[in-house]
Amino acid sequence: MAQSPTQMTKASRQRLLSRLVDEFERRGWREDGHTALALVSMLARTGENPSVEEVDRAVDRRFRVQNQADATEIQAALVGALRKDR
Repeated sequence: MAQSPTQMTKASRQRLLSRLVDEFERRGWREDGHTALALVSMLARTGENPSVEEVDRAVDRRFRVQNQADATEIQAALVGALRKDR
């Protein structure tokens, strides 16, 4: 079930964070937890349909360069994690 920004509980944020880290690992991306946390925080503010621009603003350049991932790919990983969270 999709949740609005105000409905995202601490438990659902933790579950999504775990699934997002799993999705990053599945794609072979390395990260220290900050990017996944930034994306989950962004979703808590904006809802579950972030634009590519919102994703781009939430993710630091170092993550994108290190993993050779653009905002569209990161958005796809986020969508994949959201689907698994349902």
